[in-house]
Amino acid sequence: MKQHSLFPIRVIEETWDDTEVLNAELLRELLQAERMEASQKKSNAGGWHSRENIFERDVPCFQDLKKRIDKVCIAMANLYGARKDETYTQSVGAWAIITRDRGYNYHHTHPNSIFSGCYYVSIGELTENMPYNAQIEFIDPHIGGSMVWCPTINTSPRHSFPPKPGSVYAFPSWLPHFVHPFNGTGERVIIAFNCNIRLQRPDERMRELTTT
Repeated sequence: MKQHSLFPIRVIEETWDDTEVLNAELLRELLQAERMEASQKKSNAGGWHSRENIFERDVPCFQDLKKRIDKVCIAMANLYGARKDETYTQSVGAWAIITRDRGYNYHHTHPNSIFSGCYYVSIGELTENMPYNAQIEFIDPHIGGSMVWCPTINTSPRHSFPPKPGSVYAFPSWLPHFVHPFNGTGERVIIAFNCNIRLQRPDERMRELTTT
């Protein structure tokens, strides 16, 4: 019997357990940036949205996180069929979002990129017993995917993940998603990113090999 996985949607979740110091540095830098820079208006309802240049800033904690995110993007490329013996280049752009009580993000996608994701720096103090509090939720883009319901088969057209400091989620940029309102004190702070990957042509790879 053959099985074919057609049009799969793959989401990577990874939690790093060595980010306490990194997150403290990121939070300090981002709160300072919020005080000095005007917010961009994107998918955010309330809160602060930085310019899309976080990984271009010469700040050690941003560059440390970029190295981690680069590896996540490579893992996504491999999940979607990039061979590990192929050589390709990638560009990753990132921005920060600081959300306070009752802030959220509208339903959206990320145009002009292949993979996207978000890293949780801080989640503040969440109000207890609030379903979906500050959770990111993905929506099934397949037309008719929710037309049939069966109690023993997962046909739900939506899936959400709770926020956790030190966790990163990566997904195809075309996957619709939104963020439920943050109810609590403090700040929900994330760094979101877009990734584009380009496979090197054989002649480019040859030039690289002959000049190194």
